[in-house]
Amino acid sequence: MAKINYDYSEEKVLYDSGDIEERLLSKYKNRIKPSEFEDDYFYTLTSIRENIINWYPFKKGSNILEVGGGLGSITGTLCNSAAKVVSCEYSKRRAENIYYRHKDRDNLEVIVGNLNKVKFKEKFDYIVLIGVFEYAKRFCPDSENPFLDFLNNLKKNLKDDGIILIAIENRYGIKYWAGALEDHYPEKYIGLTGYGENYDIQTLGKQELINIFEKVDLNNYKFYYPYPDYKMPYIITTDKRELYYTEIPSLKLYNHGNQIYNFDYRKVLPGIIKNKKYDFFANSFLIELSATNKNLSNIIYVKSHWVRSERCQINTIIKEDKKISKIPKTLAAIKHLDDLIKNQENIKKLGIPISEVIKKGNEYEVEFVEGEVLTEYINNLTQNKDKKLILIEIDNFNKILKSISYNGKIQNSVIVEQKKYYGEEKVKLLKIGLYDLHFSNIIKNKEKYTVIDQEWIIDKDIPLNYMLYFAINYLFEWIEEFKNLFTLKDLLQRYNITDEEVELFQKMSPVIAVEQLNVCERTIYITETQNKIDLIDKIIEENKNQLKQKETELENNKQEIENNKQIINNYETELNNILNSKRWKYTDKVLNIKNKLFKRK
Repeated sequence: MAKINYDYSEEKVLYDSGDIEERLLSKYKNRIKPSEFEDDYFYTLTSIRENIINWYPFKKGSNILEVGGGLGSITGTLCNSAAKVVSCEYSKRRAENIYYRHKDRDNLEVIVGNLNKVKFKEKFDYIVLIGVFEYAKRFCPDSENPFLDFLNNLKKNLKDDGIILIAIENRYGIKYWAGALEDHYPEKYIGLTGYGENYDIQTLGKQELINIFEKVDLNNYKFYYPYPDYKMPYIITTDKRELYYTEIPSLKLYNHGNQIYNFDYRKVLPGIIKNKKYDFFANSFLIELSATNKNLSNIIYVKSHWVRSERCQINTIIKEDKKISKIPKTLAAIKHLDDLIKNQENIKKLGIPISEVIKKGNEYEVEFVEGEVLTEYINNLTQNKDKKLILIEIDNFNKILKSISYNGKIQNSVIVEQKKYYGEEKVKLLKIGLYDLHFSNIIKNKEKYTVIDQEWIIDKDIPLNYMLYFAINYLFEWIEEFKNLFTLKDLLQRYNITDEEVELFQKMSPVIAVEQLNVCERTIYITETQNKIDLIDKIIEENKNQLKQKETELENNKQEIENNKQIINNYETELNNILNSKRWKYTDKVLNIKNKLFKRK
């Protein structure tokens, strides 16, 4: 059972999430497990929060100091990774949330109090601060250099070869340029324009952080870039493995809280990456700090598949030495990865090159394949407008599908309409029910193509055209400029895929996804949030267009008024010229005489 220590407790509260803390605490004390989809608990309770650290290679048997454990969102995964975890939380109510939430953990001690005043009995292998470093001014209110003093206090509790892990927002993150509210204050742009003296919570940019680290002799550091941010990580990249262009369209825009953006900031990421500025505009950082370089992790990329159901959730990890591993995040996901091994073996029997997967303990090592992901290669061809080579690549992909297909009748249909559509007709069917074999799951090395990541096989008859249709369709989704070179209709006609088949395939797809992926409730929740954002963006765009139209009309009216003014001015000038002319003086006299004569008559 966990322990809680009140020896250093103070009445002062550094931060407060409101009545949610009391509501959750009441549930924990009464042994009621709250749902992440109940009330406003999602952000606090979702396991997605753990993705910032649940992949990190903590040393076996290590001890961890968690500073500012909040409501315990990360504490549980730390307990899974270490022999002992000490969670130091300033707020008494928050500390009790941590304690009662993780009360069954034998390796957890919760200390209530200010880190700077606690006298720890030991030094730590790791000190973890997730969303805490920006509060340095509150931890060190009397300091002239609060960030430096805060780090120095942390160092006192760190072993000589220990590591500090800091997750913090980047004040220059692209979401803030797009109009997102600052995470700690309901205001826009204050991080970009500079915090004033009244703001005692302050996030920092990359170079600002580096300057602080070097001043306290923590000269060995490594930056990770979680997307969309450290709170809800989906992909974590580094300087040695940047975000791929074709990964961007599949990324979620979700950020904590209701945000209204000026634009979809994903659309500017390709240009940022191309100009080598992603580290400056990343929404947040995870930083690894050490006094010695040899202890830093060799991981360069992490993908956490949180859009899947529990039984399919895994972390995919890439290391500097080109080793790739997949790690199950749940016990149920072990079977999923065992099935991956079987799938790869069965595909290999069909005679096409495929990366091998080997199970080693709790990890599944994936063979590294030299070359370029085929979607990235096609993206480069698209930027160069090389339609001929793109068609060659699609043709080659079609040949791969044909090499693992046979002519046969539909026997085991995905939906009833599939059997009705094809009837007794023989069609090209994949020998194995693959439905995730597309361009992003193929590595191209010169003229050799190697298949990777075939996690999904269904025991149904999958037509070759089904897989070809979705592979082509994904190119339009993943490569923004692809539509400038081709139309989907023209490409489908090239490969004899009819409109009727497309309609059938679109009906089959959700059935396959539900059956195999069992898309989890959190995906629906986040998708609904995303849809709300998209709807708001659409409304804003419509209003902008209406406003632009009104502005154009107003501008046209202004111009018409100006034109009429100019015409009047011209007439007035002409009239004045006439009135001031000698001819008019004589004419005026003649008219006066004429008028007098006529009056006499």
